[in-house]
Amino acid sequence: MSKLYLYVLGCLLFAIGATLFIKSGLGADPLDVFAIGLKKTFGFKIGTSQSLFAIICLLFWSAINNWKFPPLTTFLTFFFCGYLIDFA
Repeated sequence: MSKLYLYVLGCLLFAIGATLFIKSGLGADPLDVFAIGLKKTFGFKIGTSQSLFAIICLLFWSAINNWKFPPLTTFLTFFFCGYLIDFA
Protein backbone atom coordinates (compact mmCIF):
# COMPACT_ATOMS: atom_id res chain seq x y z
CA MET A 1 0.00 0.00 0.00
CA SER A 2 2.91 2.37 0.62
CA LYS A 3 3.90 2.04 -3.06
CA LEU A 4 0.51 3.43 -4.06
CA TYR A 5 0.99 6.42 -1.75
CA LEU A 6 4.44 7.06 -3.22
CA TYR A 7 3.03 6.78 -6.75
CA VAL A 8 0.26 9.31 -6.01
CA LEU A 9 2.71 11.63 -4.25
CA GLY A 10 5.10 11.41 -7.22
CA CYS A 11 2.31 12.22 -9.67
CA LEU A 12 1.19 15.13 -7.52
CA LEU A 13 4.71 16.57 -7.25
CA PHE A 14 5.30 16.11 -10.97
CA ALA A 15 2.03 17.87 -11.81
CA ILE A 16 2.86 20.77 -9.49
CA GLY A 17 6.30 21.11 -11.09
CA ALA A 18 4.89 20.95 -14.62
CA THR A 19 2.23 23.53 -13.72
CA LEU A 20 4.88 25.88 -12.33
CA PHE A 21 6.95 25.51 -15.50
CA ILE A 22 3.91 26.27 -17.67
CA LYS A 23 2.76 29.25 -15.60
CA SER A 24 6.27 30.73 -15.43
CA GLY A 25 6.36 31.18 -19.19
CA LEU A 26 9.97 29.98 -19.30
CA GLY A 27 9.18 26.85 -21.27
CA ALA A 28 7.96 23.36 -20.58
CA ASP A 29 8.65 19.77 -21.56
CA PRO A 30 7.64 18.71 -25.09
CA LEU A 31 4.57 16.72 -24.04
CA ASP A 32 3.13 19.67 -22.12
CA VAL A 33 3.84 22.02 -25.03
CA PHE A 34 2.05 19.57 -27.36
CA ALA A 35 -0.91 19.35 -24.94
CA ILE A 36 -1.08 23.15 -24.62
CA GLY A 37 -1.08 23.43 -28.42
CA LEU A 38 -3.98 20.99 -28.67
CA LYS A 39 -5.77 22.92 -25.94
CA LYS A 40 -5.42 26.19 -27.85
CA THR A 41 -6.28 24.63 -31.22
CA PHE A 42 -9.08 22.20 -30.38
CA GLY A 43 -10.06 23.12 -26.82
CA PHE A 44 -8.92 19.81 -25.33
CA LYS A 45 -7.93 19.74 -21.69
CA ILE A 46 -4.28 18.93 -20.99
CA GLY A 47 -5.34 15.68 -19.35
CA THR A 48 -7.34 14.66 -22.42
CA SER A 49 -4.46 15.49 -24.76
CA GLN A 50 -1.96 13.53 -22.70
CA SER A 51 -4.37 10.59 -22.39
CA LEU A 52 -4.85 10.46 -26.17
CA PHE A 53 -1.09 10.64 -26.67
CA ALA A 54 -0.63 7.79 -24.17
CA ILE A 55 -3.16 5.65 -26.05
CA ILE A 56 -1.31 6.24 -29.34
CA CYS A 57 2.03 5.39 -27.72
CA LEU A 58 0.63 2.25 -26.10
CA LEU A 59 -0.90 1.09 -29.37
CA PHE A 60 2.49 1.58 -31.03
CA TRP A 61 4.19 -0.30 -28.18
CA SER A 62 1.67 -3.11 -28.50
CA ALA A 63 2.25 -3.37 -32.26
CA ILE A 64 6.01 -3.59 -31.77
CA ASN A 65 5.58 -6.30 -29.11
CA ASN A 66 3.41 -8.68 -31.16
CA TRP A 67 0.16 -7.12 -29.98
CA LYS A 68 0.72 -7.86 -26.31
CA PHE A 69 -1.55 -6.08 -23.87
CA PRO A 70 0.27 -2.85 -22.88
CA PRO A 71 0.95 -1.79 -19.30
CA LEU A 72 -1.99 0.33 -18.13
CA THR A 73 0.07 2.17 -15.52
CA THR A 74 1.54 4.30 -18.31
CA PHE A 75 -1.92 5.45 -19.37
CA LEU A 76 -2.98 6.04 -15.75
CA THR A 77 0.09 8.17 -15.09
CA PHE A 78 -0.47 10.34 -18.19
CA PHE A 79 -4.17 10.65 -17.35
CA PHE A 80 -3.67 11.41 -13.65
CA CYS A 81 -0.82 13.89 -14.09
CA GLY A 82 -2.52 15.63 -17.02
CA TYR A 83 -5.73 16.23 -15.13
CA LEU A 84 -3.79 17.34 -12.05
CA ILE A 85 -2.13 19.97 -14.26
CA ASP A 86 -5.59 21.04 -15.46
CA PHE A 87 -6.80 21.23 -11.88
CA ALA A 88 -3.86 23.36 -10.77
